[in-house]
Amino acid sequence: MFTRFRLFIFNKLKAINFKKIKQSKLTKAILISFVFSLITTFFLQFFQMSQNFISTIWWITANFKIFLLSNLFIFFLYLLLFSIIGNPYVSSIIALIVLEAIGYSNSKKISILGEPLYPVDFYQIKNIKSLLQMVGGNLAILLIAALVLFSFLLVYAVKKLPKIKIGTKARLALFSLSSFIIYSYLFFSNNFINVLAANAGVQIVLWNQPRNYEYNGFVFGLLSNLQNDIMDEPEGYSPEAIQEIVDKYTLKAEEINKNRGPITPEIKPNIITFMNETFWDPTTLETVTFSEDPMKDLRDTIANSSSGQLLSPGFGGNTANIEFEVLTGLSIYNLIPGSIPYQQAFDTKSFFPSIVSMLKEQDYDTLAIHPYKKQFYKRNRVYSIMGFNNFLGEDDLISADRLGEDSYVSDQSVVIEILDKLKNNDSPMFIHTVTMQNHLPIEEGKHGENSITVEGLTGDAKDHMEIYAEGIKQSSIATKNLIDGLEEMDEPTVLIFFGDHLPSFKPNVYEQAGYPKETFDNERLKWQTPLFIYSNFDIKKMDLKTLSPAFLGVTLYDILNQPVTPHYAMLEEIKNIFPAFKHNMIIDATDNIKTTDLTEEEQALLEDYKMIQYDMLKGQQYSQELFFQLPTSETIDTSETNEITDTVDTTTEE
Repeated sequence: MFTRFRLFIFNKLKAINFKKIKQSKLTKAILISFVFSLITTFFLQFFQMSQNFISTIWWITANFKIFLLSNLFIFFLYLLLFSIIGNPYVSSIIALIVLEAIGYSNSKKISILGEPLYPVDFYQIKNIKSLLQMVGGNLAILLIAALVLFSFLLVYAVKKLPKIKIGTKARLALFSLSSFIIYSYLFFSNNFINVLAANAGVQIVLWNQPRNYEYNGFVFGLLSNLQNDIMDEPEGYSPEAIQEIVDKYTLKAEEINKNRGPITPEIKPNIITFMNETFWDPTTLETVTFSEDPMKDLRDTIANSSSGQLLSPGFGGNTANIEFEVLTGLSIYNLIPGSIPYQQAFDTKSFFPSIVSMLKEQDYDTLAIHPYKKQFYKRNRVYSIMGFNNFLGEDDLISADRLGEDSYVSDQSVVIEILDKLKNNDSPMFIHTVTMQNHLPIEEGKHGENSITVEGLTGDAKDHMEIYAEGIKQSSIATKNLIDGLEEMDEPTVLIFFGDHLPSFKPNVYEQAGYPKETFDNERLKWQTPLFIYSNFDIKKMDLKTLSPAFLGVTLYDILNQPVTPHYAMLEEIKNIFPAFKHNMIIDATDNIKTTDLTEEEQALLEDYKMIQYDMLKGQQYSQELFFQLPTSETIDTSETNEITDTVDTTTEE
């Protein structure tokens, strides 16, 4: 395909008689585009370097070949737009504004989340209003000012600057050449651009995206993520390989279910997952002291419940990835860094097995509550695919109170909603909640008047921590109110509470607390949030130690002594060996970071996990019908006809 496309372009170029083109006008137009592209490339890197001019100059000097190769891509973007519009001033102004807006967005994301801009982030452009609210500050004013300036420059370019017109053939030649070069860059791993990139010093670091952008600059950092899907196909992926995994874990599921003994089906407790936005225990910072324990209202509950730490796969953001793990039992560990499954893997699906669909089959009424915009992270679509009967956003709540004038909906409002739904529903309920109260930005008055003072930090770091601590205090009070409400109910109910990730304070907060950036990434503290499982009736208590979100479902089934599917049987086996893992970190059964290489058995276990995850997210879903259902005596295929192959044939016909 690439070769045919290249020949088509070259034939088109060959057909053009460049001698007939007025060279002066064409040269001038190309020169204008080149100058603008140099400016753009510089500022894209300037934003990548957190708007530090000296660091930008240093990077360009040290990586001059990468800079030039990056500029070549930007230059041909300018030429492509010029070939379409026909006015080099107008096309250059449009390209400059759009590309620098992308660069500024990258800088803003780095400052808030500590991660660069990924191609998948462009899915959120339709939620621009909500994004502006999240990042806070004067960004809205800057955006309006930029639009005004943009309009002025366009009018000026059209009316005042000299006209530079070139013929249709020349524009067609530029369009063809630019399209060819841009296409080559977008798929550079498969063509000659890859050779140029390697010679320039580009080294793609997929497993550490911040470093990938740091090494290769913004342009190649962004382009490198276009080369990748959400997952690479595992070696040996086939219907037969999936069937083998299904059979293996079906036997294990039957063994687990037999050992668990008789189940009491009449006891179907309400189940609540309470994923608290940016909830973390700040008292774990040893050098910082608080006038009052922000989590004092929850300490007794935590001590008397199954409790431990959640090893979050995210820091400062990407909440949807944490809840993806919780609901599906699949792991971000198996995905290409920067992936967001909600946005990349669900568009073509009408159903996806999850704890939601499992409980729905047991006659649970399934409800999701997120006191914000329903369309964010495509939750309005994803939740229905997973099996939720209903989804309440911020406009659907009984109460949408806020702790501050410009704050998000409070946790207490979510608590009111949960208790109301439980009291007015005759069926057992599964309620999945994703709160918003503590979401960034951290601003004065966000949680009302601060009642906690902090020692050990100074300046903005002290102010930020005091505002944040007040938010944690208010969340703890709201959660305790929920627990008190559940205590008064006759219906048995289980509450799984956890924070989704740590806050991305300004860097000096963690640095003043003794965690410089060079070492903080490797500290478990950066990734661990409080976790406990409470119930208003007697159930088994466990020391959860450190768990990945993907293991919360199977842990709940263990505590409730419920039968498991082959999927949960596999998760149980993995959890026994590696109860928590994320990119670049594995926690072993002794609750320590694993420092040795994986054994063959451990590697094979994780490969099974990855194979099933690929099958469900990007493959043919061979495992969907058998792996996520409770096993029966007829589940294991012993005939010559492979059940999964039959399923494949039916799917293909559809």
